[in-house]
Amino acid sequence: MKPQFNKPKPHSSAGPEDNPRYTSHIPYPDGNFAFFNFAALTASIPGADRQTFYGSFTRDICDKYLVLFADFKYARSYFRAALAPTPFVPDPFRNEVGSAFSRFGISVPLQNPFNPFTVANAAIPADSTTFPGTPVYTGVAYRGLELGNRFSPTTFNDILFDVGLRGEMSEFGDYFKTWNWEAGFRYSRNEEENQSRNVVSQSGLREALMDTNPATAFNPFLNNSGVNRQTPKAMNRVYITLHGSGQFELPLGYLTLKRRSVQSSRRSRLLCARRRVAWGALEERS
Repeated sequence: MKPQFNKPKPHSSAGPEDNPRYTSHIPYPDGNFAFFNFAALTASIPGADRQTFYGSFTRDICDKYLVLFADFKYARSYFRAALAPTPFVPDPFRNEVGSAFSRFGISVPLQNPFNPFTVANAAIPADSTTFPGTPVYTGVAYRGLELGNRFSPTTFNDILFDVGLRGEMSEFGDYFKTWNWEAGFRYSRNEEENQSRNVVSQSGLREALMDTNPATAFNPFLNNSGVNRQTPKAMNRVYITLHGSGQFELPLGYLTLKRRSVQSSRRSRLLCARRRVAWGALEERS
């Protein structure tokens, strides 16, 4: 469509070839009204943020033989993906096998009050499940500029909680002096909530295109400068928001016994002794 017009006149020509408001000439280098500029509407880096809270508690009940511990972590992550305004594909009308009837764009019935054409270039197959036999004009390209970009905000909530007891076993004899034990309970949960906004409903679009009332029918022939002329009732029928959510939780109880090797214990005592000797030599020199 020529850029000086925001919409064509309804039922004013047989097709785009003899309609004075349409042109096949693509200007160059200024092609804003001929090709869609994705970069002008989408961000290079989508918005995101994250908050994390962490707490830890340790209490010696009986020296190192019995220790109470607890940990808690909560993290909230938010990601806001953005895409260019929704393209109207695939065609809401179906052929005899259930696929999109129009290979490019959408099909608009001639009875649509905003259709500028009076001659159909196709008809919905008789054995289609979507208004069979309806005369339509196929190959109509449209993008939902009236609502702006598609947004897909996603929120994650992660919770991790630990509580338990641990201790050394050396009080039970020399044999157990290198043994440690730990018993506890862990609970983790992950929640995800996702929304897909400004999504086109296939059934809603189909009904809005078949509507003959200009107040509620959808107009897919608006130019870029005329998208604000779309009626609110028509937009409410066509655009929807999809909600998705999921949750995963895992409670876990555990008991562990761990034995330190004697060689490791001797090496640790030897390193400590060497450090004491080294510090003593430094003190004497000073």
